[in-house]
Amino acid sequence: MKIGDLRHRIELQAPTDYQDELGQPVRSWTTYGTVWAQINESGASESIDGMQLNASAVHSILIRYRSDIQSNHRIKWEERILNISTPPRDPDGTRIGTVLVAQEALSMAAGVPS
Repeated sequence: MKIGDLRHRIELQAPTDYQDELGQPVRSWTTYGTVWAQINESGASESIDGMQLNASAVHSILIRYRSDIQSNHRIKWEERILNISTPPRDPDGTRIGTVLVAQEALSMAAGVPS
């Protein structure tokens, strides 16, 4: 890992689930770490669900080693939200770096043909 390649600042966030005053489930996100990362887009896909066009990008993210990240956590990168989609892994077992695979979802209304 080259330290100069870690040029993006990201926030690691964990979910907190609770019930509101009406008893409805609510999920909020708590930032538990801010780290430098190398981010590479590794794929993208599109699908149509009804009149909704769903697009997503898959990112491979390398950070310094951490053992407290879980696959139900997410990453905030600038104004973008990336959901961790696989368990974090230490690629070579040296506890130098952690690789995260995360998916960024984008939704937009599909045009109606006339």
